[in-house]
Amino acid sequence: MTGYYDIIATLQSSTLYSVVISVLISLAVVVLCIRRCILSVVGGFVICSIMLWTIAASILQGWELSVVESTIIVLTIGLSFDFTLHFAVSYRDDKEICVETRICSCLSSAGRACMLGAVTSILCGIPLMFAYTAAFTQVGSLLVTLGISSLFGATFVFPAVLACWSSFRSNKVHVVRF
Repeated sequence: MTGYYDIIATLQSSTLYSVVISVLISLAVVVLCIRRCILSVVGGFVICSIMLWTIAASILQGWELSVVESTIIVLTIGLSFDFTLHFAVSYRDDKEICVETRICSCLSSAGRACMLGAVTSILCGIPLMFAYTAAFTQVGSLLVTLGISSLFGATFVFPAVLACWSSFRSNKVHVVRF
C-alpha cells in the first residue's frame, strides 16, 4: 500500500512541476508572438484563467489525480492559449485607433477560425464522453470543457479586459514594444 501512496505523492509533485514549466513556456510564447507588454499581460491572465476553469471543471467532475489526469492537466495548458493568442495577434495587427473598432475587427477576423476550432474540439469530444473506457471519457470531457472555456475566455473575457484597460488609459491605446 505504501507504493501506491508514493506514486500519488510523486504524481502530485511532478504534475505541479510540469504545470509550472508548461505555464512559463506558454507565457514566453505569448510574449514572443505578441511583443506588446499590455497585450501579453492580458493574454497571460486570460490563458491562466482558462486553465483554472478547465482544471476546476475537472475537479467538479470528480477526477482524482492519477497518470491520465496529470497528463491531461499538462495538455490543458498547451491547448488553452491557442484562441487567446489568435485574438491577441489579430488585435495587435489592427491599425485602428479606436479600441472598440479594433475589438470588433479582431472578433470578426480571428473569431471565425476560433469558433470553428472550438466546434471541432467539442464535436470530437462528445463521442469520447460516451466511451466505456475512463481515459477516453476523461479526454472527451477535457475536449468539450476546454473548447467551451477557451472560446469563452478568448471571445468574451479577453476583449472585455482590453476594453476596461483602455478606459483606464483615457481612450488611448498605449503600447509598449519589447
